[in-house]
Amino acid sequence: MLPSCVMKNKLWVWRMALEVGSWALKRIDAGEYARQLMRNCVVAIESKDSRNYKFGRINLKRILKKAYANTKVEGSSTACLLFARNLISNAFVCELLIYQKFNAVNLGDSGFMVLRKGIVVYQSPPQQHCFNCPYQLGNHQNSDKPSSAQELEVEVKSGDILVAATDGLLDNAFLWEIERAINFQLGRHQKSNAVIDPEMIAMDLVELALYNAYDEFKDTPFSSSAKRKQERSIQDGRLMTLLSSSPLFSDLHFLLCL
Repeated sequence: MLPSCVMKNKLWVWRMALEVGSWALKRIDAGEYARQLMRNCVVAIESKDSRNYKFGRINLKRILKKAYANTKVEGSSTACLLFARNLISNAFVCELLIYQKFNAVNLGDSGFMVLRKGIVVYQSPPQQHCFNCPYQLGNHQNSDKPSSAQELEVEVKSGDILVAATDGLLDNAFLWEIERAINFQLGRHQKSNAVIDPEMIAMDLVELALYNAYDEFKDTPFSSSAKRKQERSIQDGRLMTLLSSSPLFSDLHFLLCL
């Protein structure tokens, strides 16, 4: 799903969801579930219900619960909501006004990471019932509930880079590869004294994931896990994680320079 952002009273909320591709076998567009879920998140964020807020901050888990309750179409989806306040945003670039904590609610194997001085200092833990079976919201009997979502709080400061992505990136690129791709772009900008271009970094990460997914001899996080679990169709599986959402660029949802 494409990146999206909502602002309310100088509170910034980023949200993303990725449909579960196996619904395609039943000729059901699971992407519609993810899209409706995120639209309902927007409605909940913009509502005047004070219960959605706690101590001046958005109650992300309550937002997710309300959106889940109002999403009725067939399908299933992972979900990730991220919250920050006191940010000045200009297109892809955000500047952090004060040293603060970043709040998130995450369910499934999508997630985010924080890079500081080109090194990953935090990565959100994935939620899986077993290999290649992430937690997922949905209207079927075996779906997970918003109450299972992890509530996370991460310290961020000026100069940090935040990458939020689905498993299209996270299954196809190791952390050191992501660091290398980002540091390459940071190095180019330092030499030219230019403003960092998060969109260019995002494009590099998408290309990295695509290249790795189509290389049948390349070790990736997905293939390494599959080998440990002795699963078959390793390449088919990692291609599915990359191509299950459309368009391709939804696999990297956003990248912020704080």
